[in-house]
Amino acid sequence: MMSEKHPTGKHLPHPVKPVLLCSLIGAAVVALLLAGFSFLLTLQDLPHSAVEPLALLAGGAGCLLAGFLCAKLHGRSGLLTGAACGVMVFGIIFLTGCLTMGGALGPSVWLKGLIFLFCGAIGGVLGVNTALPVK
Repeated sequence: MMSEKHPTGKHLPHPVKPVLLCSLIGAAVVALLLAGFSFLLTLQDLPHSAVEPLALLAGGAGCLLAGFLCAKLHGRSGLLTGAACGVMVFGIIFLTGCLTMGGALGPSVWLKGLIFLFCGAIGGVLGVNTALPVK
């Protein structure tokens, strides 16, 4: 498949590499946040019901960062590239969970997927709409 041509004649960048790279970075951030939250849960006397919101917070933050970075690297289509990053991070986390713990598909998993998708899309929009500081 050939890349599109810009009216100036230059080839537009293909978003696959930024999406893969930023999704891996986002998944690593999710893993680090989950490890930090699990350490926090062992130190504090928090109820067991706090696990699910902390896991969603970690996943949402990782997807938001992945979408933001991907939009900064790609430079356009922030909503689509951010959503793609969110889906990729969800896929990485879900597959890792299934391979290590044998997860099941339920309504909770699909809701988490939608949250990851929306967080990635919001990160992509923020990445396209924020300007880098000029020195």
